[in-house]
Amino acid sequence: MVNNSILRYNSARLFGQSRTAGETINPITLVTDFQFGFNINRETIKSVGYSEILRPVVANQRPYFSFSYYLSDVDNEKLFRMPVTADEAIHEKMPMFTGLETMDFFFLSSESGQDFIDINKDELSACVFTGAFLTSYSMEILTSGVIKINVSWEADNVKFQKFKNVSGYEFIDYDVEDLNMTTQSDFELNDGVEDINLDVGGFGVQGGLQSFNFSADIPTKTLYDFGQYSHKKDIKFPVEGRISAKAFVRSQMEGRLDNILCSDKGVDFLFSNYRQDCENPQYRNYKSGFLFKNAQILSQKYSLNTNRGNYFVADLEFIIYITKEKGVYISKHITPKTDGTFQGEDGNEILNLILEVEGGGGGILSEVAGDMINSLRDLRNKV
Repeated sequence: MVNNSILRYNSARLFGQSRTAGETINPITLVTDFQFGFNINRETIKSVGYSEILRPVVANQRPYFSFSYYLSDVDNEKLFRMPVTADEAIHEKMPMFTGLETMDFFFLSSESGQDFIDINKDELSACVFTGAFLTSYSMEILTSGVIKINVSWEADNVKFQKFKNVSGYEFIDYDVEDLNMTTQSDFELNDGVEDINLDVGGFGVQGGLQSFNFSADIPTKTLYDFGQYSHKKDIKFPVEGRISAKAFVRSQMEGRLDNILCSDKGVDFLFSNYRQDCENPQYRNYKSGFLFKNAQILSQKYSLNTNRGNYFVADLEFIIYITKEKGVYISKHITPKTDGTFQGEDGNEILNLILEVEGGGGGILSEVAGDMINSLRDLRNKV
């Protein structure tokens, strides 16, 4: 009789193919849920004079999976092959979906049901999703300040086997440098002064944002090659993203709605995400930043009801187009080390940027390290 073991929370974990170490898989951090499945495409074939009807499988299966996670320091996005370093996002001005490529994912589990700690990798079962490509990405800034990300993927195939028998992979990286999610955000609409409805009229919402959601489905073109089981995919730019936001209504601004025909300005959203330090509330441990450049207004809806304590609020909808040159940018914050050196973003490179200061000794070249929100402001002004 089969033992009564069952997979549960803590007995399974999600990993992705490393960007730099070919035989290693890295953990996906702060995952809250995981789902996968597949569809089978069959075609009905009839032959004149015969009663038999065939229903063969006429196309490769399309496995899909999705998961959600809380944002930490965009290590997950970096593992997904997104340009998230300051060099890529800020200096090279590379939007978030630039350079995406297929990768393998691993849903590893302990069939005994034990916690996923110090398990012999030879005893781990694996669902291996090969040739997975990102199909959708969405983020929601919760009222608590926590950012939740949802992603969906489509794969070429799924292999069910022991991890020790998975070809090409030998090492599992269990270590995660930072497992604490960001809890606060500095937010800036446009330049912090200019409102959405300037020159058009209506109501100001500057300083009143209450919720923010971004989502994008990533269209792809499959490059078929006769006789091949797997096929390459290219993103069909531009990627169309949608933004929805809710804000308290501020003062009324004069103008005419039909002025939008001549003054259709784009809107910039800038978030710099940090973790609150309980011992030093004034210190902001910045972890990542998001810049949404040139979003176009789609709709505005205003509402006020008689429920006690409710306010006059605006529901705003925007569209934003992401190309290889512009759209949405993600930047990982660079943290200077305390020993007088500067840590490169790839985790291995030490840049050794030291600035001599008056009186001797060395100091971090802070202009190179950069402040998260100032760097993103600078990017906003240059793209």
